[in-house]
Amino acid sequence: MLANMLLALYLVTGFWVGSVISSYFNVVIARGFIKSLWQSSYCDSCGNPLKSWQLIPVISSTYYLFVKSPCCGKKTTINYLITEILGGITGLLIVLRLETSTLSLPSIILLILAITLFLYLAIEDIWKYEINITLAVSLIVGFFLWANILPHSIVEVFSSTPQLLAAIIYGLIVLLLIIFSKGKGLGVGDIYLVFFMGLSLGLRNALIALQISIYTSALVGIMVAIFKKKYKGLIIPLVPFLFLGWLVVISFPLFPAAVLHLLGF
Repeated sequence: MLANMLLALYLVTGFWVGSVISSYFNVVIARGFIKSLWQSSYCDSCGNPLKSWQLIPVISSTYYLFVKSPCCGKKTTINYLITEILGGITGLLIVLRLETSTLSLPSIILLILAITLFLYLAIEDIWKYEINITLAVSLIVGFFLWANILPHSIVEVFSSTPQLLAAIIYGLIVLLLIIFSKGKGLGVGDIYLVFFMGLSLGLRNALIALQISIYTSALVGIMVAIFKKKYKGLIIPLVPFLFLGWLVVISFPLFPAAVLHLLGF
């Protein structure tokens, strides 16, 4: 009983910490890192400072999505709520991963840093529909260096195919899709992130992660198209779905093997 209560407390804490970090990332993306450190929070519409109770992640974003702001009478964009929920889910899954983890401390640090950086790129794509190439390359280089020190430290690789080869294969596939589609729907930044997914997960695990990304993005795209009644020219950010697929596989290392078993592989 006590163990279940402690786990529930850890999960709630993980969700709250993740949503707070995502809320801060929103500020960094909007103002830049330097200004986010010294400027107090204020309303995006009128510039009036926000009170403490207006800064509670998820709760305040949900409230002001439906209720007009008392300072300027405007509602907030749904992006705040989406990003804070994404961060909350990320924090929750990190707690679940660490709860059953036998990773060493350096591996745990690597895992959290990689997740945090990937989360930032996902949030940035939600707001700007673009990817910071420098950060994406840093994610790849950082993981590659760590992986040579701690090989297979994050997930169990269910394939004998070298992870670098998997990264090259999936990166080339995305590059070909960009060439044949003339850059519609995919960008150069997606190559780096898919390359990272192959590098960190291996061939089969990355395939499962990419399928999760494709199916969830397609489902959300259909729902948004129906809601907006717009079926042509609709653009949705891809990085959050790449992050989601990668995060699921990272958080549940046995998940890809179970899927492959069900498919008869």
